[in-house]
Amino acid sequence: MTKKLTAKKETITPQVVTPLKDLIYAVLEADVEIAKLEEKLTPLKEVKKVIKAQIAEEFKRRGEFTTRVEGATATMSVRKTAVVLDEQKVIKELKEVGLDEYVVLALSEAFESVKKEIALGNSPLINGMEIKETDYISIRKNDKADARKITTGEFVKLNK
Repeated sequence: MTKKLTAKKETITPQVVTPLKDLIYAVLEADVEIAKLEEKLTPLKEVKKVIKAQIAEEFKRRGEFTTRVEGATATMSVRKTAVVLDEQKVIKELKEVGLDEYVVLALSEAFESVKKEIALGNSPLINGMEIKETDYISIRKNDKADARKITTGEFVKLNK
């Protein structure tokens, strides 16, 4: 118990003390319950992954990248990444064309910008590399009755 003194009289305020052991056991119990829920979610996550792959295939078949349906918008993004398959071949070719600044004992971090240019198709693919494509599907739920953005303020044109 702690004592709290006031100006004229002494009051005693009881303080509840929770043993540290109880708190630790509570966290452990919560971890067990979370693990059980995550285990139940695993099949649903797998089903979601399969469905998204089917949506990506349908987008590819149609030649589309986005579509709207009632209450949602689905978009497919394609991320292209230049991947080094054989680092020694890349280093050899960079040295042959005089780009030694990108070579240390391994490829330098500065080469990341070159990899992005290669992925975009702005630079030729270097021996020992390939372009890896990853498809992403995002779906947003639209809860609004009218999905258009409505502003109530006065229109102001911004000049650059």
